[in-house]
Amino acid sequence: EKLASDFIGGAVGDLVDSFNVQSGAIESFKTMVGEVMEGLSEDQNNLFIFVDELDRCRPTYAIELLERIKHLFDIENIIFILSTDIEQLSHSVCAVYGNNFEAKKYLQRFIDFDYSLKQPDHKSYIQSLFGSLAINDNFTKRNNNYAGEHLAGCCELVSKRFKLTLREINLLMMRVKLI
Repeated sequence: EKLASDFIGGAVGDLVDSFNVQSGAIESFKTMVGEVMEGLSEDQNNLFIFVDELDRCRPTYAIELLERIKHLFDIENIIFILSTDIEQLSHSVCAVYGNNFEAKKYLQRFIDFDYSLKQPDHKSYIQSLFGSLAINDNFTKRNNNYAGEHLAGCCELVSKRFKLTLREINLLMMRVKLI
């Protein structure tokens, strides 16, 4: 009993010490961030931090990052902007906490304002890529704009048929350019 008591007491003591060190580090971190905020120019009221593609991270990492943002950066005038697919991030949360977990409700703890972008117009997007990737130039040089328009229409058809994302359309257009 004495050996078990000493072991448990030591383990609990280590946990308390670790917690105290971590709490001190968090307070120190918040103090440093506060000093950075005070050092901003007078015409800059907020510090914006962008986090992109959180939904593509390992599920445990994504959740840990959200929790750290919530707890460490709960500082006035620091604004995080998350650019993410909420549906996909919800799947990540469920992968960690279980399929029956209310992931969207959980994510609301971290997201104060939600804005969804409208679905892109595939035709316009493909046409803009034809221009920016200079795919059109190949057809213009050969005086065959009809073939270019026909190819763009085929790419649009493929993108709609297979419900391609913008990233997948970019990949398709890069392959078209290579060809």
